[in-house]
Amino acid sequence: MARPCKLTPEIQQRIGENSAPVRAALCRKLEWLGVKLDEKANASNGPRISTPDSSVSVWVIPTNEELMIAQHTLALLDGATESNLILNKEGLTMFKILEGMPPEVMAIEAIGKVTHEDYRNTLIPKAEAMIAKGPIRMLYVIGKEFTGFELQALWDDSEFGIKHWHDFSHIAVVTDDIWISTMINMFKPFFHGEVRLFKLSELPAAKDWISDAKAGAKISNALSLAKTDRYPL
Repeated sequence: MARPCKLTPEIQQRIGENSAPVRAALCRKLEWLGVKLDEKANASNGPRISTPDSSVSVWVIPTNEELMIAQHTLALLDGATESNLILNKEGLTMFKILEGMPPEVMAIEAIGKVTHEDYRNTLIPKAEAMIAKGPIRMLYVIGKEFTGFELQALWDDSEFGIKHWHDFSHIAVVTDDIWISTMINMFKPFFHGEVRLFKLSELPAAKDWISDAKAGAKISNALSLAKTDRYPL
């Protein structure tokens, strides 16, 4: 069964709903994922613009701006304070700092849509400031308030990972998103450090593992028994 993939809200609103050539160019860039474009469906604006035998189904989905506003509001009201939120230049929440972690652990939760500006102007400078003091560990939670990545943000993430290949000793990714989990499973053999996947319900175990690598190894071994088929490639 093809895995669904939606264009990000910015692409939807500005380009995705109105420009078949741009959609075609984007899908060509994603052919390595198994994306096959249905030219006729793309010319008529979908809603599905991938072929039936495409490994990933691609849809043109209108932006729901009211939902985005509601999700940002919920994130602000859900126990978050100004001190543990990272805001972009528009003042919207994109990352929430998870408190109570060791100083060498960068622990964040993605909220809403993660953009190129979010990576370039906030997340990367924060990570590089920590890396300047030595190798770090990272806890990355991609929870229910997360709505997607801009394509350029995905490129920023890859570029940053290559540049700092040896600067992350451990990375814990906590998510229920099958597509993100599949991508991480594809690339984690190439990481220098140890990468572990956890479900959202396993966030406490992920915090224990990333906080104490030795104790976390025991947790990883226990969880691996239950994860054989959880994130299939």
